[in-house]
Amino acid sequence: MLADRASRVAYSFDLADVAKWSSPALAKSLEPAVALSFSPGAWTVPADAGAAVTITNAPDGATAPQFTATAGRSVYTVAKLSYARPQDWANVPYVYLEFRGSDSGNHYGVSFHFGPGSNDTANYVLTDDSSGWRTLAFPTGHPGSVTGATDWSQVQAVGIALPSKSQSGTFALSIPEPSGPVASLTVPLPLQPGTQGFGTTAPTPVCVGGARPDVLAWQPGPGTLVVPVTSLNPSCSIFAASRAGYRQLPAAAVPLHRTGTESWSYSFRTGQPGVLVWTQAYDPLWVLSGAGPRQAPYLVLALLDGYFVGSGHQAGTIAFTGGSSTLAGVAITVLTAILLLFIAVACRLWARRRPGSGPRLRVRWLPDPRR
Repeated sequence: MLADRASRVAYSFDLADVAKWSSPALAKSLEPAVALSFSPGAWTVPADAGAAVTITNAPDGATAPQFTATAGRSVYTVAKLSYARPQDWANVPYVYLEFRGSDSGNHYGVSFHFGPGSNDTANYVLTDDSSGWRTLAFPTGHPGSVTGATDWSQVQAVGIALPSKSQSGTFALSIPEPSGPVASLTVPLPLQPGTQGFGTTAPTPVCVGGARPDVLAWQPGPGTLVVPVTSLNPSCSIFAASRAGYRQLPAAAVPLHRTGTESWSYSFRTGQPGVLVWTQAYDPLWVLSGAGPRQAPYLVLALLDGYFVGSGHQAGTIAFTGGSSTLAGVAITVLTAILLLFIAVACRLWARRRPGSGPRLRVRWLPDPRR
């Protein structure tokens, strides 16, 4: 299928997922250096955390500590693992952790503490959206946030915290383990013969959020890229356009006819499928009813409502299904006007009744009759 359309094939690779679309040997180099293990006594409850610790079943017949945090704590941290000697995790792409939550939706903060400063941390956020065991990978080169300075050769402790002292939660976890030290990865890209690919110049990653990865390079050989581990950034990707290029069709205005307070009908003909864009701020309550099933909108340009339509004659309606926001706006305006009128009348009555508000003496200047 792709070979028949090689001239129209484009590529987009996420640098953080480099191991997923490469060889098994490369993926293995990013795995934990040793198997993840569980130790019920390794993690402790900080003073004033008020968390209860129980023992629960873990994978492969092991047992793990389970922490239950209650509301009303005086500290944020629920569990902490402190190392007797600093851990040297320099040049380690990932640190792994087995975690089991309760599908509570809580956002837990995972902080790696470095020495000697007590406020030097690399911070990550994990969401408790599952009740089963799962392996989490924390990229050392790209933490969610940093406090102070990071030094992965001096890892002193690891902490798990909730963002609010009034939040409760239950979770179990393993001992964190790093992957092996790796400086760069040699990645054979899965490029289809006959496509344009990336050419002879190594692609420049496109990043969002201000990320700046290290320079990529080609290794001698067909489509083999050398990626520094510091470039394994989830905010960066590489792209290659298709050999045939792209042909952008001009957008055409669609005539509308009002059929209600907040509903419009449309009718048009098109030679190919496309997206009907409703130029209102995105709201899932704007629903399209056409020839097919009703459609909730898709987000277009992170701002507008969009609906997929086929080719040929298209007719239907777009309506706001959450009640009339116009009527609600009018009602709010009328109530506000009545309230302001009441305040104005009350202020005027209060001014008339307060002490000393009687008729004031008028002082006039009179000429001196002796002059």
